[in-house]
Amino acid sequence: MTNGHPSWRSLLYVPVNVPPSQKDAARKMVQSAAQKVARNGADVLVRINRELELAVRDIEASVSPLIRALKLPKIQSADHVKLLAELVGDLEAARGAGTAGG
Repeated sequence: MTNGHPSWRSLLYVPVNVPPSQKDAARKMVQSAAQKVARNGADVLVRINRELELAVRDIEASVSPLIRALKLPKIQSADHVKLLAELVGDLEAARGAGTAGG
């Protein structure tokens, strides 16, 4: 980490193909999976869904000190990023802490 920012040389991406009917169950496993991945110091990033309704639920399940960052797919505008960032900020404030390193 340099100046408080990650200095990733590469990322190991572990894709998870979750059918729509199993997304709620997958969200319930995010924190326990993040705990396992982070236990040896790895930074954990979570890819969220693009659709706003799904993205909101994904963010609600993911914001915690265990999650270093969110991967935003198929972003089409800065306004979309700002909207999601506002939601993340609101959740961090409501939960009393920012995400790891933040």
